[in-house]
Amino acid sequence: MDPYESAMVEFVQIWRPYGGADDQILPEFGMTADVFYRRVLDILERPRLRSLELAVGERHDLQEFCYQKLRQCGHSVMVPPQRLRFLRYT
Repeated sequence: MDPYESAMVEFVQIWRPYGGADDQILPEFGMTADVFYRRVLDILERPRLRSLELAVGERHDLQEFCYQKLRQCGHSVMVPPQRLRFLRYT
């Protein structure tokens, strides 16, 4: 994971407990919130990241948060079947 991608994941880790800081994504990363959360999901799916850099529970919590944010942006998000057992719907 390069420094830019690390900053994206760290941003989600920091702001997830507060519901995110979507208004800061465009000035900080130069992309809209929906693009940002899709990219973070792509980063979290990488096999190397899954095994080395984040605990399984934390990775799943971040993925769940990204899915929720995408749904809030109005996207119908298809959750891969292998992840359904990990997500908690509220």
